[in-house]
Amino acid sequence: MEHNNTTKKRGTRDAQEIRPIKITYNICEYAAASALFELGKTKILCAISMQNQVPHFLKGKKEGWLTCEYALLPMSTDPRSTRESTGVQRNGRSVEISRFIGRVLRSVMDFSVFPDKTITVDCDVIHADGSTRVASINAASLCLEIAQEYWLNKNTIQKPFLKERIYALSIGTVENKIYVDLDTKEDNVATSDFNFVISASNQLIEILGGSEKQSLAWDQFEEIQKIAKKAVIEVQNSIAEAHTVSLQNETIVSVKKAPLFGLQNRLMQK
Repeated sequence: MEHNNTTKKRGTRDAQEIRPIKITYNICEYAAASALFELGKTKILCAISMQNQVPHFLKGKKEGWLTCEYALLPMSTDPRSTRESTGVQRNGRSVEISRFIGRVLRSVMDFSVFPDKTITVDCDVIHADGSTRVASINAASLCLEIAQEYWLNKNTIQKPFLKERIYALSIGTVENKIYVDLDTKEDNVATSDFNFVISASNQLIEILGGSEKQSLAWDQFEEIQKIAKKAVIEVQNSIAEAHTVSLQNETIVSVKKAPLFGLQNRLMQK
């Protein structure tokens, strides 16, 4: 079966084109690092912090931990999302996405660097227009790099804990066409929807997704994987460009305006 994916357009975008990325750093003064990450109309506020405690299963093991909390702010969607603090229990979707983000971030971390401490990644969706999971992962990976530099400067840690950056993108099928970076309208009618997480060294970390309205042919899934490998390069380049703009605007600063150990060079690495 052949699938024509190169000529199909949706609005002003080609099938394999991601939306513009914009990053604004240093949003939250009390965070070790924070950013407003914009992927088209999707907007994620990400903040990183560290606490002097670990889950009970790590006590006495001289290792650290990372956890993530993801949530939709009430007016990030139409109709309004219920604020989770007013509910009896956390929304199941938010719990699943929180675990997903934390899981992929932990895959590139050395927890022996910060024993008996927990890094918390907060990802709050300010405006949801599809691909909030992958936008949160990209934002969190970037913010962890900045937090790492901040903690190195404060001597909170003695060496880097990050092994490499990770990138994420969404991809799915709409009317038998493969589209990258699904927005809300496309996601609502997609017959399959996947989130790919890939390391800077081009290693696969996780694929999350599947068919939603009908089964997916094996050959089309193989094509989805091929397109994802190519599309992640565009994600890398777009993020690098957004970093450059932010750095030129001097938006990345630590709370005490300490030097960031050649941060610009590190952020430009793929």
